[in-house]
Parts: sequence; C-alpha cells; structure tokens
Amino acid sequence: MTTASSVEGKQNLVIMGRKTWFSIPEKNRPLKDRINLVLSRELKEPPQGAHFLANSLDDALKLIEQPELTNKVDMVWIVGGSSVYKEAMDKPGHLRLFVTRIMQEFESDMFFPEIDLEKYKLLSEYAYCGYFILTESYEVFLGIGFFHLAYRSQGHPCCNRYQYFMPKSISL
Repeated sequence: MTTASSVEGKQNLVIMGRKTWFSIPEKNRPLKDRINLVLSRELKEPPQGAHFLANSLDDALKLIEQPELTNKVDMVWIVGGSSVYKEAMDKPGHLRLFVTRIMQEFESDMFFPEIDLEKYKLLSEYAYCGYFILTESYEVFLGIGFFHLAYRSQGHPCCNRYQYFMPKSISL
C-alpha cells in the first residue's frame, strides 16, 4: 500500500517515529522503494538506512516542501507510532486513514488513537479506495479475521498532493 507511487519517477515517503523505525527488523530497514524519514528529538543524525531525520512532524512536513524532496515525493504516509498518528490526526488538513480491524484481541501497550467521527467520515463499505476494495465481510489470514476501513477528513478533496495517509492495524 505505501510502496506504489501513482506518479512515474517519484516515490512515496513514509514518516515514522524512532521506536517504530527500530521495531522494524534490521534486514527490512529502510522500507524499500520508499523514502524513509524518522522523527526523533534524541537522535542527531538519521539512523543507519534512514534517508532523513526530523525533530518533529512539523519539521518533517517543512522538509518535504524543500526542493530536495518536493520533486521526488508522490504521497506521504505516516506509519507510526501512536503519538505520531495522534499528532497528524489533530492537524488541520487533508488526511485519509486506512485501518485494518482485527477480529481478535492481543496483549498490547500501544493503541491507535480514537478516530473523531466529527472530523473523519467512514467511506462506504463498497468503496474503491485506490488501494483495496472495501467489502461487507471480513477476510481471514492465518486463522485471524480482519476487515479494512477507510476514513477521510471532512471536506477532503478527491486528489490533493498534500494528503497524509495512515495505514494501521488495530484489534477490536
């Protein structure tokens, strides 16, 4: 989902917090075919394999607007963690949320932020989101049921380069 760019010659950019970066197995870092940007107030340089480092989400969004990146980036995806999702969801702007609801509970100490239904509209169950088709039934993978939901911020234009996407799996 975060890999495929819709514009030839450009790549998607993924923004993640430091803990999310280090939770990815080293052999899978950086996330391939994407520009990887890590957020950290502690690190002084990008961690090995990351392309960019920013102190805050605001700094990251400013960096994306610099000539070095603006001509290379198609879509911006926020891929975690919890505090980065929350900050992005609280910002004004155009945002789409792609959520995978898992039909099983797991022990966890991190959770996806509450979705404000006054700010975000759930798209039709049968809507084509450009990445997958939302269906009325759930799917099963490795014996665990799940289904996809997609939300868009109210007043969201159909296509706008300055959208931030947040794919996330959360259990019910």
